Amino acid sequence: MLRTHTLLKKLKSQRGFTIIELLVTIGIVVLVTGIVMIRYSSFNSSVLLTSQGYITAFDLREAQSLAVSVRGNSSNFREEYGIFFNSATPNEYLLFQDNDANGDHSPARYHSGEAIAAAYKVDSRFSIVDICGTNGGTTTCGLSDLAVTFKRPDFDAQLYSSSLSNLTSAEIHFGNGESSLIKRVIIYGSGQIAVE
Repeated sequence: MLRTHTLLKKLKSQRGFTIIELLVTIGIVVLVTGIVMIRYSSFNSSVLLTSQGYITAFDLREAQSLAVSVRGNSSNFREEYGIFFNSATPNEYLLFQDNDANGDHSPARYHSGEAIAAAYKVDSRFSIVDICGTNGGTTTCGLSDLAVTFKRPDFDAQLYSSSLSNLTSAEIHFGNGESSLIKRVIIYGSGQIAVE
């Protein structure tokens, strides 16, 4: 009997949490959940912005692939294909085929009417925030436009901007304009395309 009485006394003293312990535990859970939710929003934006950068890089690769393949117009299979970026239209860019009808062909560039598909739309949460070009080791941002073209049989990129000549590389910066979160698509003269 003494043993049962001691066991019951032990059980009564270990019934559960006090109200203070319960409130502290709930407070910690709410705090951690709040931090995770705030971080999730910025993480989600970062992932979507990275996705936009890779989509643009794939579109540039598509132009490169069209240029080095045998796709062509009537009997002319050596025309340049490219992507045209314009700071005046920061929510889209164009795939074009330079047809050389205007004689303005070295380097190839976009002229009105050369687009061969509907404009590629940038994700509505982002836009092209800057266009930069490198000439002689110096990078200049704030370019008004950029044409990136490819010509068969080379995989090399021809870079043209009406704002800066003799470009060796170029960058397209994507962002939402509200935060410092920027994704850069870098195009090198060798034809290499990187997303940073």
